[in-house]
Amino acid sequence: MTAVLKSLSDPSELEVRGLSAQRLLDRGDPARVVYSLTLYERGLDRNYLRIQADNFDGPFDINEGTKLDLGSTAKLRTLASYLEVVAEIHSRLSGESEAALRDQAQRGDVLTRWVAAALVADPSRDLRGLLAAAMQRRYSASPRQKFFTGGGLHSFANFDRADDSRIMSVAEALHNSVNLVFVRLMRDVVNYHMGRIVAEQGDPLERTSPLRQQYLSRFADREGKEFMADFYGRYRGLTGQEILDKVAARARRSAAAQTVVFRSLYPEGTREELSAFLKDGPRGKAPSSVELEELFSAYGKDRFSLNDRGYIAHVHPLELWLAAYLTSAPGSSAGEAMAAGAQARQDTYAWLFRPKLRRAQDRRIRTLLEEEAFQRIAVSWKRLGYPFDWLVPSYATSIGSFGDRPAALAQLLGIIVKGGGSQPGPTG
Repeated sequence: MTAVLKSLSDPSELEVRGLSAQRLLDRGDPARVVYSLTLYERGLDRNYLRIQADNFDGPFDINEGTKLDLGSTAKLRTLASYLEVVAEIHSRLSGESEAALRDQAQRGDVLTRWVAAALVADPSRDLRGLLAAAMQRRYSASPRQKFFTGGGLHSFANFDRADDSRIMSVAEALHNSVNLVFVRLMRDVVNYHMGRIVAEQGDPLERTSPLRQQYLSRFADREGKEFMADFYGRYRGLTGQEILDKVAARARRSAAAQTVVFRSLYPEGTREELSAFLKDGPRGKAPSSVELEELFSAYGKDRFSLNDRGYIAHVHPLELWLAAYLTSAPGSSAGEAMAAGAQARQDTYAWLFRPKLRRAQDRRIRTLLEEEAFQRIAVSWKRLGYPFDWLVPSYATSIGSFGDRPAALAQLLGIIVKGGGSQPGPTG
């Protein structure tokens, strides 16, 4: 089998096997295509691995030892999540009174409303019938919409532009691998999980909710850590003088900005040391005695908040803080810097907590709620053989913006073929 896979690097072999047609391997270098094959035999009590082969000559096991972008195979996992959600809603709402179902059909997320309305229309509908109907739900395939996901606005495209103006069923979209339908399907799944999170813990988007401040603090800490990790990589291993020179070179050239940099990194520095720095640093000019006294008195570290010092210097506040920390504690690890900078991160994002910035706050809270929803989806995927603990928290995950493994997809297909169960053996 390995020999067969390796033979596909020969264009003439592709021609013989009918693989050189349009949208297959009609262009590009076929030798750069990596193939893998995993074949299991289903036994009475377990699955037996019969073939596992690939044409990759490197040190990795393509089937089980890599993290690959397998593209539209993500749609199958997204579909499984969607149908699981429909089944979960059916289980929760079955047996409810008509009044309760009508109430659910008027509020909440899209999928809960749809299931509730379906049960109102036919209270006797069983799960199998509901899942069949779920496959016929219709979505737009239009790419002319931006989606707020992953912390920002994103656009997506279909492989076949002929689909752009169509509205189609989930079943047809799966058959034709239509991206925008699955982006919208993932949005509905994410919104369902976000709704369950809110139902269980309260709504952090409510103005008076105590959760609001907690979520904003979490966001400040998380994003602040991302900035600090970047700045740590920029300054680690440097001497105090090298750190000072680097920050000063990135700051404004004004006397005020350069003084803020020096006094932030060396709060105990003397007037004479400041004068020498202003003369020898990027400013290249020693101040007069009167100007030196004014600068030294006006721009002490205790005279301005971290944010204000960053603004004056034209340097990110967390960069200024980290440079000062590594100057006073050389050799500190990234973990030590992160732990020491907890309050600095909150101080840097103090602007976010202002009441008038509710819209900006809501965007960030929704980003965290979306991440929590994807954590729940990841648990579901892992139960169905997904080999990793984390998913990219974006609708793009539905069309392949994450990693997967061929062996893990084989396990998922085995579970589907088995009717939702698994059995011992290589596929679980």
